[in-house]
Amino acid sequence: MAHPRSLAVTVDELTNRKLLGEISSPDLVAQLDRLKLAYVNPDKRPHSPWARLREAHRRGVLSDEETHQIARRTAERMVGRVNRHMALEAQPVSDTAAERSVNEATERLLRTL
Repeated sequence: MAHPRSLAVTVDELTNRKLLGEISSPDLVAQLDRLKLAYVNPDKRPHSPWARLREAHRRGVLSDEETHQIARRTAERMVGRVNRHMALEAQPVSDTAAERSVNEATERLLRTL
């Protein structure tokens, strides 16, 4: 209780629950999405949530499609933050440009997994 972060759900906990049959694949993806994972270079931070996600994908706990969904949601959050700042600076980004940015970010994120 003194360290509430220590009680937070982790990527490892969710993937272990999936392996034990406690949650389904769609539930795993939904719960990982609720974690709002942020990208951190997994080669530089091997214990980061993103590195743990990469490990789950490599072990087959997450399919390519599930991993793509998670990477896309992460990219959408990243691009969304940038676009909100651009709008505050009176430099709105078109929907087409935003979609292209999300697609490109998703592909870059997937290459790290």
